[in-house]
Amino acid sequence: MEDTQKTSLNDNENIQEFIKILKDNKMDTFLNDFKDTLAYASSLEKQLDKITGELEYLNEQITKMRENPVKRAVKGTIKNIENKLNKAKELLNNVKNNIVQNVNKALNDVKQRGLYSINSTLNFLHIKDGLNKIQKTLNAVENQIDKAVKELESLDKQVQKTSVIKDLKAKKKEAVMKKPVEKEKKAEIII
Repeated sequence: MEDTQKTSLNDNENIQEFIKILKDNKMDTFLNDFKDTLAYASSLEKQLDKITGELEYLNEQITKMRENPVKRAVKGTIKNIENKLNKAKELLNNVKNNIVQNVNKALNDVKQRGLYSINSTLNFLHIKDGLNKIQKTLNAVENQIDKAVKELESLDKQVQKTSVIKDLKAKKKEAVMKKPVEKEKKAEIII
């Protein structure tokens, strides 16, 4: 089985040959369905790449934070998102492999039995169901990332607020400590 994880379906030679056969034989409805399926798979790949980038950014941001309960909760959410994302990638790779296998089978059938065999060979409804399942998973993952980002932003604001408060308290304490020292110096001069 060919590994399609890193390659685009549109770059596959057999898929290009299959598209040409469909065009040459004026099987427009089937051709349009097939192209739509390829475009859908490609858009899911782009969405997976985008989400992977967002997750990497989220991981970078979380590593900069001090350890606390919210950070641990966000880390747990990120781990959950990573697991779902990996499952979605695996499922998409399986669907892509399934498309390639079906096209290879269709090409072999066409060579052996003729064009009429195409309709019985490919079941794009099943493939589209798999792609729809991936889309739902990706939507759920994106929602989780948005929630995690909001939690991080809230945590960041709390940390900044706490930091400002600590700075103010430290300055106040420093100012209070300086005042008695200054009074003592004045008292020494008067005597």
